[in-house]
Amino acid sequence: MKSPRPCNEADLWKKRLGKLGEGLVAEGLREKGWEIEVSNWRNGKKGEIDIIGRDPQGIQVFLEVKTRCLSRAEAGFQTAGFDAITWKKKQKIVTSARCYLAERDLLKTQYRFDVVVVTFICDPAKMDLEGLPEPIVTHVEQAIGGF
Repeated sequence: MKSPRPCNEADLWKKRLGKLGEGLVAEGLREKGWEIEVSNWRNGKKGEIDIIGRDPQGIQVFLEVKTRCLSRAEAGFQTAGFDAITWKKKQKIVTSARCYLAERDLLKTQYRFDVVVVTFICDPAKMDLEGLPEPIVTHVEQAIGGF
């Protein structure tokens, strides 16, 4: 069993950046008529789902949110953030979602898996979350499939 490594300042900054991105996504979805059921739902130690909600059509949606702070040059790459969702990560999301649905007797409901990437154009070396510009938010519906 791995022992947890100590958090350093950069790790804590990344966690705060991630929480900021998740909060912005949840707020934006609510403004669009979504019902947010839960944030950071954990399936024990097997996985976590960033946001679980229902879209305005009533479809159950499991969202993975990736937040990045990139320089202007890096922000031009459309894969930034999406590349962090590996096959193993997808498996964990799908398994956790099925557990969530089973616990609530919702296995026959319509559902999908979305990915949202929140990109701030900033200097990651500064590790300052104050005064960040408006982020670029890319929401891809049904981004995880094939399971």
